[in-house]
Amino acid sequence: EWFDLDWEDECYNNLHDYFLLIDDNLEAIKILSAKNAEIRRYLIKRLGYEKIKELTKAVVLHQEGTSELLDITYEGRTERYIKVKDSSTDREYLLFVPENIKTCKQGIAWTFNLSEKEYNPIIET
Repeated sequence: EWFDLDWEDECYNNLHDYFLLIDDNLEAIKILSAKNAEIRRYLIKRLGYEKIKELTKAVVLHQEGTSELLDITYEGRTERYIKVKDSSTDREYLLFVPENIKTCKQGIAWTFNLSEKEYNPIIET
């Protein structure tokens, strides 16, 4: 076939995320299914971060500053997320991290493809 299956999957994921923007029946599980971090951030703001934590019965594993490391169980599986706040825009994001992440700093470092020791910003911007 002339089309690339990876492109087709990516196109589907993007459409799925965009349809969530107009979903009148927004649920926490739907928000977590969004692949696009910026769309997920907007949806989190729309429903409310604390409401998402409540609805998913999220367990806070570690907290550091404005960051929280969470275990969220839904559809029979547990996933780990880090809530981070962009200090330059005040936007809050929920980012997936692997289950071996134990601290907020380690989780943030992982999102930059760094080890916890390598991630040592002087000033976060």
